Amino acid sequence: MKFCTWLAAFLFMAVTAAPGFAQTDQGRISGTVRDSTSAFVSAAAVSVKNERTGEERKGTTNDDGYFVITSLKPSTYPSKSKNLASPPSNTPL
Repeated sequence: MKFCTWLAAFLFMAVTAAPGFAQTDQGRISGTVRDSTSAFVSAAAVSVKNERTGEERKGTTNDDGYFVITSLKPSTYPSKSKNLASPPSNTPL
């Protein structure tokens, strides 16, 4: 009987502890890029720079103006977007 109790306790701890391993210290930034007429901008280059380390990550918008930049460490990230048809834009995030 004691073995069953220990086995049940072990299985309970193993099952409830598993979701904790999925946590990570990395995040992502996503959004859309629009022009002055509020139209979505496709193929715009988007970059973010970690203010602490200086590491820069880049992405590109899709046809709907949407972008995702992943694997970001916790920090402050000013962003820039650039389209060949318009001047660069800076936006703090």
